[in-house]
Amino acid sequence: MFKDIKSKTKSFLSKLFMTVFALSFLSWGANSYFMNTPKSIAMTINGEEVPVSELQKEYESRKTEAERQFGGKLSDEFLQTIQLGNRTVNNIITSKLTLAQAKELGFRASSKALENHIKNNPSFKDAEGKFNKEAYTRNVQSYGYSVRGYENLISAEMQKENLFDMFSTNFNNKKYLENLYNFQNEKISVRVLHVNKDAVPEVSAPTVSEIKSFYDENMHRFQTEETRDFNVLVLRASDLKDRVQISEAEALEIYNDNPESFASLEERQARHILVDSEEKAIELIDQLDKGADFAALAKANSKDAFTKKVGGDLGFFREADMVESFSDAAFSMEIGEISEPVKSPFGYHVIQLNAVKEAKLRTFEEVKLDIEAELRTEKSEDLFYDVLENVQDQIAGGSPLADIAKSSNLNLDSYAQVKQNSTSMTFSTDIMPVVYALEENIVSNEVEIDGQDAVTAFVEVTKITAPRALTIDEARARIVTELNEIALQKAMTQKAENLMVERQNTPSLEALAKKHNISNNVEVLSGIGRTGTSTPKWLKPQQVSLLFAMKAGEELNSVINTPEGVALVELISINADNATDEDLAYFQQKVSKDIQSDLFAQYMLQKRQEASIDLNVQSIEFALGSGYVK
Repeated sequence: MFKDIKSKTKSFLSKLFMTVFALSFLSWGANSYFMNTPKSIAMTINGEEVPVSELQKEYESRKTEAERQFGGKLSDEFLQTIQLGNRTVNNIITSKLTLAQAKELGFRASSKALENHIKNNPSFKDAEGKFNKEAYTRNVQSYGYSVRGYENLISAEMQKENLFDMFSTNFNNKKYLENLYNFQNEKISVRVLHVNKDAVPEVSAPTVSEIKSFYDENMHRFQTEETRDFNVLVLRASDLKDRVQISEAEALEIYNDNPESFASLEERQARHILVDSEEKAIELIDQLDKGADFAALAKANSKDAFTKKVGGDLGFFREADMVESFSDAAFSMEIGEISEPVKSPFGYHVIQLNAVKEAKLRTFEEVKLDIEAELRTEKSEDLFYDVLENVQDQIAGGSPLADIAKSSNLNLDSYAQVKQNSTSMTFSTDIMPVVYALEENIVSNEVEIDGQDAVTAFVEVTKITAPRALTIDEARARIVTELNEIALQKAMTQKAENLMVERQNTPSLEALAKKHNISNNVEVLSGIGRTGTSTPKWLKPQQVSLLFAMKAGEELNSVINTPEGVALVELISINADNATDEDLAYFQQKVSKDIQSDLFAQYMLQKRQEASIDLNVQSIEFALGSGYVK
């Protein structure tokens, strides 16, 4: 039954071709990685189809980041309010259009730049600060990517960054910068009088009748949640690799039968000087013709900050690594030759060719591990379908998952008392809907793991514990706690509001606190900025804005709930530090970057208006649920 599926897997030669020509700076072996297998298309952007699986992956990534920022799981209502799904859709559209525009203008990410980017990532270094291949592979796979897929992703981001850099600017109106800096960096100091539980009489314990009334009015809240015990058997082709044997003879046969797949591409090593005008490039060429040192001229004149420090040295690169006009020139030159001015999106280049590495056939020893890795991946995928068919036959015969896992030597994960919204297990997004749709002791059909090939799961619910109402005795401790909290909050609020009225005839909160013998509850907070710098979480942005508009000694006209209780807040002072030259220089860069972002946004808005964009709203709503608002 799996013959059709097997026939659709990529052939060995096509995989091997991708291994040889992938955007990879080191021959680290081919890695098995998962491709999207969408059930439908979410949107089409200038003819490029975006699968639902890609949209879901981006949405889940953004949702996880939002939950990290907000400190916990976000409700469907909140996701709908912030329109996280709409933002995700817009981000994908902008990203696709940006990359397409970067490619259209000839921007590329060289292998050298990609290598530097990855090697400089702290996550990929060992304890001694050196790049570690195993750490790199392990971390990349933990992100859900293969090495090849991750490098392609980073390469695309670098291309988009090159397009963004086209809009760089240098804003230098000093007076405007000083005024804006002073305004944005003003800080306030406030005095806070906390009315906490120590400032009010101890609340009385709730009576039996109060507990009974609260229970009756809120019985719907005092319920246990349904839980389920279940087993999950996850079958992965990657887990079967150890069962596959690859001989050197097999790898050698592939090598001998496909020599063209193992030929390295020609590489060239050159220096360049990047300038703004053709006239300047011609001037430099004249100096070189008269014997000037190329490296010295590059250090003095090139606007390529990355290479000017090394005399314009670009290292070795392949033809596809550079923009077309640069590659056309560099790959038509002789060693030692100086080019005429070469125009590119970056400006004008003067190129000196220094060395050539001819294309050649890589030896068997150089590619042996790559070939064996691909063979092992292909054979493990074939074995995967055989094992999968065997598992399905056993399920059809009525075997429970525990017996199947034992007989097939597969891992079985067991979970107990799991609630429906749990995210604690692997593939919870795909697994949990199935768990809560099954009856006891029934094994599910194959569970598709979204976005991953050669991974299949089966689920079996072993016990269902139905929800029920808590008795008043079971809920009593919780009810007493809640009633005490309500009574305490009411007492603190009433006390704070009375103090606020009294404050009108008292010179300061400090004097008011002293009068009521609660001076220990007074706190001074300094360095609060307009943008939330050093601001306690309980002081909201609109309240900070009101404080910046007040005069020293004035107080906010309402009390504020805080983690300690209820607070009154008055302004002490508004302070501004004079900007140093270093501060202004940094601020100028920030303002210039903001202007650059605005210009880029306007440019991409125009490109979006010109683009052909077709949204499959039904698929998007199905994929994102309440996070997407039409």
